[in-house]
Amino acid sequence: MPTLRHIVIIEPDRPQVLLWSRAEETAPWVDQDIERLDGVVPLTAIQVSLPMTAIYDSITFDADAA
Repeated sequence: MPTLRHIVIIEPDRPQVLLWSRAEETAPWVDQDIERLDGVVPLTAIQVSLPMTAIYDSITFDADAA
C-alpha cells in the first residue's frame, strides 16, 4: 500500500508499542519501540501524538512491566 504511513502493533501484556513509520511512499521505514506508560506514540502522518496512558487506560500491569 503506497499511501500507508504507519504500522502500529500494541502489546497486550506490557506497555509496549512497536511503530514503523515513513514520511512518504518512497521513503524507508523507520522503526520505534515505545515502552513504559510515560511514552508517546507519534503518528505524524495524521498529526496525532497518542499517550501510552490512553492506549492502556484501565489496564493494570505488574510493577516490573510498567
